[in-house]
Amino acid sequence: MLAMVGHLGYIGDVHINGRARPAIGNDLYGSFGRDFTTADGRRVMIIALTPRQWRALGRATGLADRLAMVGTVMEVDLETESGRFEARDAIAALLARWCAAKTLTEIAAAFAGSGVLWGRFRILSGWCARIARLGEEPALCRNRAARDRPLSDARPAARFQRRAA
Repeated sequence: MLAMVGHLGYIGDVHINGRARPAIGNDLYGSFGRDFTTADGRRVMIIALTPRQWRALGRATGLADRLAMVGTVMEVDLETESGRFEARDAIAALLARWCAAKTLTEIAAAFAGSGVLWGRFRILSGWCARIARLGEEPALCRNRAARDRPLSDARPAARFQRRAA
């Protein structure tokens, strides 16, 4: 657990800022990124890290003018990651309606070659089911210690021992 929260920056955030990072659900911390439901019940993850990706998202969805209004109303610069992060709920409200009106295939067509950073949102249970169904061995299990264990037999990344004082 400590390895994971360390890799995600939570420990560093406390160390540097002196406070814990607030819960933000499934949003991408520090910029804009969120998953959305499509008209056919699938999910997509849409991320805008760079100004180029942000502008591409507005063009590909046809929402560029409305998204610009979000920045104006909220008095944030949506060309910056911090501005998009601050306005993430308003941005997501517009994108949620757009995604809900389109199937995954239609979204893929709209984003093809556009420069939008997106992908089909996959959940861990679906990945595990696919592995079981296909009999595949995931790369993370290709070591001697894990080879003969089921994927559900999670082991800690490291073991800590107390030393005698």
